[in-house]
Amino acid sequence: MMLRQRVQRETSPQRNDIENDTEEKIKPEAPLPKSLPKSAGAIASVLLLLALFTRLYTISEADFVVWDEAHFGKFASRYLKRKFYHDVHPPLGKMLNALAGWIGGYHGDFKFESGATYPSDVNYFTMRFVNGLSGAAIVPLAYYTGLHLQFSHAASILLAVMVLCDSALTTISRFILLDAFLMFFTVLSAYCFAVYYRCQREK
Repeated sequence: MMLRQRVQRETSPQRNDIENDTEEKIKPEAPLPKSLPKSAGAIASVLLLLALFTRLYTISEADFVVWDEAHFGKFASRYLKRKFYHDVHPPLGKMLNALAGWIGGYHGDFKFESGATYPSDVNYFTMRFVNGLSGAAIVPLAYYTGLHLQFSHAASILLAVMVLCDSALTTISRFILLDAFLMFFTVLSAYCFAVYYRCQREK
């Protein structure tokens, strides 16, 4: 009997230490803030304005067919002319370019030869403008994605500024291509996932 009591006294501190370690390991995650920072809307607006400036400033200055506009402009023309062709890409981006051209009064008659000057009846500005809008929207989306992923406010701003100042992203958003649409919907998907993740944590 005395031996049993002695063993229990010696092992009880170890048992308490194990229980304490277990409690620390299963400690619940830190609670999420109930709302985004009060200044989030204002900061997102400033980021969007800066993005619009970098993506749209003098966007029509190059009045000739630049780089792969020779390909994607033709694809948009074929949609506007309702001509069948084998499309190796998902059609949404090209259909958005065609829609932008239709809004600008373009009817699909220009051949989009590489380096050719745009005639006065081809409103290439509208087609580039829609690409620029898609590229600009990525910046505030990146900011909100960081917030919903529980980045610090400063880190979320840094994330958005890095996207804003990336010269490759800026350049690719200023022409009649597919990349701006691809990036926009990719970032939008990441943002939706971040919001879903946050909602699951809040339950």
